[in-house]
Amino acid sequence: MKRTMTFAVFMTVLILVFPTLSGAVITIYELSTLQGRLAQGIAFVLAGILGLVIAKSRFGNMKYVGLDKPRVTKLSEYLWFAPLIIVEVIPLFIGIREGLSSTAIIIYLFFTAAVGFTEELYFRGIIWTALQEKSLKFAVLMSSFLFSVGHFLNLLAGASMKNTILQVIFAFLFALVAVGISYATGSIAIPILWHTIHNFVSLITVESSGRADISIEIFLGFVLLLYGVYLWLKFVSPNEKSKSSVVVVEARSSDFYKSG
Repeated sequence: MKRTMTFAVFMTVLILVFPTLSGAVITIYELSTLQGRLAQGIAFVLAGILGLVIAKSRFGNMKYVGLDKPRVTKLSEYLWFAPLIIVEVIPLFIGIREGLSSTAIIIYLFFTAAVGFTEELYFRGIIWTALQEKSLKFAVLMSSFLFSVGHFLNLLAGASMKNTILQVIFAFLFALVAVGISYATGSIAIPILWHTIHNFVSLITVESSGRADISIEIFLGFVLLLYGVYLWLKFVSPNEKSKSSVVVVEARSSDFYKSG
């Protein structure tokens, strides 16, 4: 177990290295906002490639880390993913940023897709799968915790402590839902898509201020909390002992746990 936790922490630190280095490049070469997003996107692509190599080396079959088609038999079992839609649609009502060029949109799409794929591969794929050696519940909570604490790096980018703490809490709730969906569907495909959309929406919408901003964050966080609890009770908790489920792909079945 100690080796597993060491591996999980190492992977967390590893993925944080890439945005940190890209941030240094942005500062040194005084890149513009769009150039900076492009540089960050490239950094995450490189991190993703490295993650794929590590996943192949450690687990062999890439289905172990959720790189497979999602198994969704009944949409009603996932509440039609309505909570995810609510979380992403509400910010759009605040307003879209003015002056967005086609170049900006393309770069934002590239950046958010790179981040979405890579972070889901690491946290809901590699780290989550490794931590299941202990238990499903432990894997859910610890992988979510590791994902959230990484957002403290926002302090280095000039974010305030208050906003950073809110982002860390939101990230933890985001992770709870993402890992619940990943486990339930046997794939990280839907979390990747959601992660990409969430980051893209945050880039193209205007920021609210003051109490309005906090109120919206609290409401959206509450929605994610309720959905995370639902996924936990519906899919994770009932399968804690067996570590298997009819909605989980065979690649994540008991054969993996037997191999250690």
